[in-house]
Amino acid sequence: MWASAGHIHEGNGLHPGERLKEADDKAVGIFEERRLSDTRNVLRRHNRLSAVLLDLSPAIPGSALFWLNAQPHPNIQYLSIVRAAPFGLGDLLVPGFSQDLNNVQQLAGKARTYVVPEGHALTPADGLMLASLMR
Repeated sequence: MWASAGHIHEGNGLHPGERLKEADDKAVGIFEERRLSDTRNVLRRHNRLSAVLLDLSPAIPGSALFWLNAQPHPNIQYLSIVRAAPFGLGDLLVPGFSQDLNNVQQLAGKARTYVVPEGHALTPADGLMLASLMR
């Protein structure tokens, strides 16, 4: 169980950033299995990425994400693209509430939210949608 944007969440107990780190760990495992000659560089990149992901999860006092969320944001239009999956809003890596900018303290109520029935990965349709929304 963990908290984000004033909500308490249950599930596998992992915060989205921790799930991303776990997925990153699995990706490194695949590289190792293929016995890439550049394994040392892959592991160095993995360690740097893991440090960033851990600093972004969760948004608790003292974390980078908590600090970023509390900073003043420009007075511009904000768009949230929230993925929808058969099990609800969000995808396998990031829950819907974490994808919605309206859950950021300084942006609450300022973002237009669009729900898209896709997984976590970007698709060509995302580019078309973003282009049409930014006109």
